[in-house]
Amino acid sequence: MKCSSSKNTLQDHLRRGSSLSVGDGSHIITSPDNTFACGFYGLQTNAYWFAIWFTNSRDRTVVWTANRNKPVNGHGSKLTLQKNGAMVLTDVNDMFVWQTNTTSTDVDRAVLLNTGNLVLMNKKGEILWQSFDYPTDTLLPSQTLTKSKSLISSLRKGSLQAGYFSLSYNSNNVLILLYDGPEISSVYWPSPLPGFNVWSVGRTSYNSSRFAVFNDLGVFNSSDGWQFNASDMGLGIRRRLTMDYDGNLRLYSLNESTGLWSISWQAIAQPCDVHGICGRNGICVYGDKPPSCSCPAGHEWSDPTDLSRGCKPTFNATSENSTRFEFLPMWYTDYYGFDLNYSSTISFESCRDICLKDSRCEAFNYRLTGAGLCFTKNVLFNGYQKPNFPGTTYFKVPIGMETPEAASILTGSKATCADALVTLGSPSMYKSSGGKVKWVYLYSFALAIGLVEALVILLGWWIFYGNNALLNNLEEGYRMVSSQFRGFSYRELLKATQNFKLEIGRGGSGVVYKGILEDERVVAVKRLGDVSEEGGEFWTEVSTIEMARGIRLSNMIMQEGEEQESELMRVVRVTKTKLQGEEMESWIEEIIDSRLGGVFSRKQAAKLVEIGVSCVEEDRNKRPTMDSVVQVLIDCEP
Repeated sequence: MKCSSSKNTLQDHLRRGSSLSVGDGSHIITSPDNTFACGFYGLQTNAYWFAIWFTNSRDRTVVWTANRNKPVNGHGSKLTLQKNGAMVLTDVNDMFVWQTNTTSTDVDRAVLLNTGNLVLMNKKGEILWQSFDYPTDTLLPSQTLTKSKSLISSLRKGSLQAGYFSLSYNSNNVLILLYDGPEISSVYWPSPLPGFNVWSVGRTSYNSSRFAVFNDLGVFNSSDGWQFNASDMGLGIRRRLTMDYDGNLRLYSLNESTGLWSISWQAIAQPCDVHGICGRNGICVYGDKPPSCSCPAGHEWSDPTDLSRGCKPTFNATSENSTRFEFLPMWYTDYYGFDLNYSSTISFESCRDICLKDSRCEAFNYRLTGAGLCFTKNVLFNGYQKPNFPGTTYFKVPIGMETPEAASILTGSKATCADALVTLGSPSMYKSSGGKVKWVYLYSFALAIGLVEALVILLGWWIFYGNNALLNNLEEGYRMVSSQFRGFSYRELLKATQNFKLEIGRGGSGVVYKGILEDERVVAVKRLGDVSEEGGEFWTEVSTIEMARGIRLSNMIMQEGEEQESELMRVVRVTKTKLQGEEMESWIEEIIDSRLGGVFSRKQAAKLVEIGVSCVEEDRNKRPTMDSVVQVLIDCEP
């Protein structure tokens, strides 16, 4: 993490008509007591946020960001308090990224208060706008949380972008913690388990004011009756209440001498009580801190680098013939919610048959608590395992799949968010049913692999060394058609470039020359070096220029017989205008390749268009670096 400049010029306010730049020598605004600072804050090589942070914390902890989900470029971006009264954040190409709603007001200056609140004031000292009204993931002392506000966690550790967990008031006037992920939404605090309700935990839903705040002593009070105190309650300590990326709400206290934070209160004592942390089919094992996620037998991680994406079955779970399935028990395990059916005083066999006959049923939970209780499940989210849980979850799996012996508790390996791929279950699940290796299968498998390798070798020899002109011609034709580019002979390129006469640039793989085609179009011709027989480098070049449109961009627009504007320049010009004018969702389908049939993520498509426009800026200094492009794409969720 870094500030916008190694040599920052400190100031206590920003006057109307002035600006802060992300470049070298830029200013930052500090609070009068130097507790807080605001300015451009960078996390990656070329990705910056306009943010507020604690100056005395070791890692300069961020408490607020303006452009949370839209980082700006490290070259040319700036924050301006315009003469019309609006504070505006612009990217390298002067495109609006964020602005306040203070146009046509008598705003005189921007000031960062000792509370960490960034405010816009008039000459009378009246506050016309404040960052406290737009919290991100952190609440500061004296900052209020109301029905129109919420704290939203970061996406992951070390990220400033919005994640899936939030603190807010629900329609019943009660403060809740909510998991709102790509597939489901689920309230997990106050506890939704049977026997818990708002009154049993000291809350009330009768006060509709929906107002919460904590003071400098470390005392938090909410209109629903919820109240807590910091463990180090008292004056003189810097504190923050943060909705963390792991779904827990924590109150932190700052040690001024070390710059480190300590937890002085947290909402969730057991990490597995947080919903969504292990994703679909995943199981959170109680008693571990940090929480460990595991996959049940017959499943594997969907993404080993992000366990919140859960586990996917290694078998085909869809079949109309119910006799093809059996059930794999996992003791002391349950999945909260998504019950297809609930039955009491029922036998195990009857419960099993309900799930077996229902094609929607993925598993069922059977409990013996004096009377048999049956819960059939169509979605497996919020899985957890507790040693004293009085039930067993039975997973529907194909008959004949290698299954482990039923275990009284999940043993085997587990993984935290930083661990590699691990499968859950007892060691016996990796053995055959007779305890011996079935060598005949191994020999058959090895023989099959050998035959496949021999065929691949023969095919490769035929392709590389055989006189296979027909195959080469078909391959060439396919590539030309699929890429929508026409081919030029070497003789044509010699003529167009006057025997490669005028050099206009160099790239990592060759020299670029100026050329003029027979239709008088001016083109750039790149002469590649060290090209292999397969032309892999050539086709790489072709594909490259194709707190998206799927057409030739070299096509020309002709008016009255004269060349007016390239398709590329027209697309860039129109896209820039629309990016600055209206909502992306209202026109994104017009610019994306129609052959997709509208089946694409609007958010991802918008981000791709935005990146594409910035990457073709005529001024190379305005183009984003690959580091920032990669980071934006990684953090862009569907």
